Amino acid sequence: MEERVETVDRIDEIARESWERSLGCDVADDTNFFEFGGDSISAILMMSEVNAALGTSLSPHELFDAPDFGAFRALLRTESGAGADTGQAPREEPVAAGTTVTSLFQERWFGLSKERLGNVDVFFEVTGPLDPALFEQALEHLCRRHAVLRSVYEPGNPPVQRTVEDFRPRPRIQDLQGLPGDEVRAAVHAAVERSVRFFDLESEVPFELELLTLSPTEHLIVGHLHHIAIDGWSIALLVDDLERVYHALERGEDPAALEAAPQYGDFAARQRAYATGPGIEESREHWRSVFAGVGGPTRLPATVPPAADTGESSAYVNLLLDTGRADAVRAYAAAGRVTVYNVLLSAFARLLAEITGTDDLLIGTSTAGRHGGADDHCLGVFITPMPLRISLADADTADKLHAQVGDRMRDLAKHRMYPMADLLRSVEPFRGKQLADLFALHFIYQNQPQPSAGNGRVYRQLDFQDAGLERPHQLARPRSRVLRQLEVVVFDRLDGALSLNFAFDPARFAESEVRGWLEAYGAHVDRLVGLAGLVGSTPAERG
Repeated sequence: MEERVETVDRIDEIARESWERSLGCDVADDTNFFEFGGDSISAILMMSEVNAALGTSLSPHELFDAPDFGAFRALLRTESGAGADTGQAPREEPVAAGTTVTSLFQERWFGLSKERLGNVDVFFEVTGPLDPALFEQALEHLCRRHAVLRSVYEPGNPPVQRTVEDFRPRPRIQDLQGLPGDEVRAAVHAAVERSVRFFDLESEVPFELELLTLSPTEHLIVGHLHHIAIDGWSIALLVDDLERVYHALERGEDPAALEAAPQYGDFAARQRAYATGPGIEESREHWRSVFAGVGGPTRLPATVPPAADTGESSAYVNLLLDTGRADAVRAYAAAGRVTVYNVLLSAFARLLAEITGTDDLLIGTSTAGRHGGADDHCLGVFITPMPLRISLADADTADKLHAQVGDRMRDLAKHRMYPMADLLRSVEPFRGKQLADLFALHFIYQNQPQPSAGNGRVYRQLDFQDAGLERPHQLARPRSRVLRQLEVVVFDRLDGALSLNFAFDPARFAESEVRGWLEAYGAHVDRLVGLAGLVGSTPAERG
């Protein structure tokens, strides 16, 4: 590799530009990064930008030891070897044996984990025979098959994933057969409460499951993982592979003889290659064009006065669309050849326009991020959030609105490798902003996976309400930083109903106001569906 020692002027220029972009102000030697509005997320992004430009490998943690710009410049000069006639290239962080590079998605979640964000709940009902000893063995083989399920993460530029070769999952196994109903409910409730514990990703493998046996043919799997290792699509894949391994053990066969599982590290390497190639520049220019002229992220007016307590824990309200209303939504979507997601997001856009008085909206959403082939069968985190621009001025009819939403989603699919960290560095109006600015409003539609069945067992992913429990957000859980003002999560329930959930920041919004928005959202859904006469209308008949 060509040797390089950056000049002092070059180092100072890059450092100053990066700090001023992150903080949105001019900086002097005594400017303190954190006193001028920086936080841990902006520190990660700023340090990543500086490291990429200079070939250094400073950790964001080192910024806490040198928070003033002058001290940071001195640290950066030392790290890069500027002014020293050593003839040595800047130090690069090697990838040691037993480690792999993290994907851009994992790097983001590694940073967010410092804010105690990223837990993924797991809650399955299993109908059929399930032997606890074989289940524990199956989990061990499952983790052997997927390195991402037995890894910890080390800070670096970028962070690395280190496989823990001797990791053995130790599931908590409880036999609840014959116990009174209230004791069973208490045991399940306690398992759910345990699932909100946060992992230390630098020292803990983020994989904990519990097996609760209710009868010889009724079981519950409860637990949690972390988004650095898994996404919603992957949970269904995990259960399918668990059954595959369990059935091999049940037949007395060695699961090691099964077809090898695709490894997430291969995708991470491809994505890192994309990030240094022409593909990311093409996506960057595309998003610059899409967001040109937009004023900034859409925000809702606060309905409560500022309080001394910033209210870091989320609050939730819920509305259930029964099966009749939900089926009407599905029929309307089918008649118009659009997705249910499209219909529900379109109604949300109309609600936001009504609340904010603006017709040029930025709404956060998520894209699957998978590319077909092996990626569709790989456990890992592929899903990534991105902002969606919807202009109601250009969508004065339901058909035009659905067409625009469909175009935007195809956009996201085409550029699904693009990381939002680059958006915060390179694309206006997001440049230098924080995640909370980018995703003040967020919309997610979660399909419940179809029950996995085979070998005498059926697995069904449950909503906590399906088990007669409070939702996990109503349990006592550690306080966590709220990244969004309002997040809409729609669950496609197993009984055919649609569960509409509004998660909000109680330090900004009164619950009564949010409940009013939720009811208005349900009404917008009904009105949108009613425009099509539910079934069989033609596009010309829609408003």
